[in-house]
Amino acid sequence: MPERVNIDEYLEKYSPEMSELAEKLRNLILDMFPYMDEVIKWNNLVYEINGYVCAILIHKAHINLEFWRGAELKDPKNRLEGTGKKMRHLKIRDESEIDAEYIKILVEESIKLKNSI
Repeated sequence: MPERVNIDEYLEKYSPEMSELAEKLRNLILDMFPYMDEVIKWNNLVYEINGYVCAILIHKAHINLEFWRGAELKDPKNRLEGTGKKMRHLKIRDESEIDAEYIKILVEESIKLKNSI
C-alpha cells in the first residue's frame, strides 16, 4: 500500500482557497497514479516511486507543481517555468488551470526520466 499524508492536517496552515486547489491537484495525481507514495519533504507534498517524481508547493496566491528534472521534459504546451539547471514547475492559480491530460503527460514523462537514471 502506498504511503499517504494526513492531508487535512497538512493543509490546515494554508488559506482555504489554496488548500482546496492543492487538494484537487493532489487527488488528480493520486487518481491517475495510485501506486505513488505521498510524503512531506521540505514542507511540501512530494510524490515518489522509488524516488522523487514531482511535488506540490503551496504559495499564497498559487501552487507550483514541481518537477526535479523538468528541464528535460518535452512540455508539449510550453507552460513549464523556471530557470534552474534541472527544476521546472507548472504554476496553477485556480482550478481552471488544472489541465488533467497535460499534467498526466508531464508526470508520466517525469516517471520515465527518473527510471532512466
